[in-house]
Amino acid sequence: MKTGRGSALLLAAVVTMVAGDRYPRLGATSPDALTLQEQAQDISPEAMAQIAALLQEKMSRTPTERKMDSQLIYQLKMSRGQAVAAGVQTVATDLPYTDDARVILDVSGEIGDPLLDALRGLGAEIQSVDAARSSVRVAVDLGAIEPIAALASVRFVQPKQEATTSRIGPTPTLARSLARSRGDSEPAARYPL
Repeated sequence: MKTGRGSALLLAAVVTMVAGDRYPRLGATSPDALTLQEQAQDISPEAMAQIAALLQEKMSRTPTERKMDSQLIYQLKMSRGQAVAAGVQTVATDLPYTDDARVILDVSGEIGDPLLDALRGLGAEIQSVDAARSSVRVAVDLGAIEPIAALASVRFVQPKQEATTSRIGPTPTLARSLARSRGDSEPAARYPL
């Protein structure tokens, strides 16, 4: 397989990420820092070939495919019986589905009646619209994903994104400290977490 300089750089970045956990000195600037080649020795030739094939596949995507999350592309290819990339038959995907086996997607783009009407025309069930974030959540058949991405007003299509939250409030240690300072014997009751 012929790979360009960009592909080689991407491959080096992937190897760096994969090897990073095993070799904490990866980013070190000291003379004894391991070289990328030394780190790559623990990655099998088969895995390296798969990484290269996936990178090559990603670089060869059509303009419509570039507007689609990789998991969606891989799931579409696997559903059609196609290899994900040369020498890579399947990959694990984690797509959210409705009870009736439709994929739940977040579509970003120019949100308005023309896009919503086009989505409905492609069989999408509109679940929610967030015009402030230029996003609409839809449930669709797998086969509608590519036509949705091909719409001119769509910027990107990805699996439903879950909100990430952070608990704000006193930690257990802080709650105990506050309780002791006030003479409370039951910090949990007074300072719920």
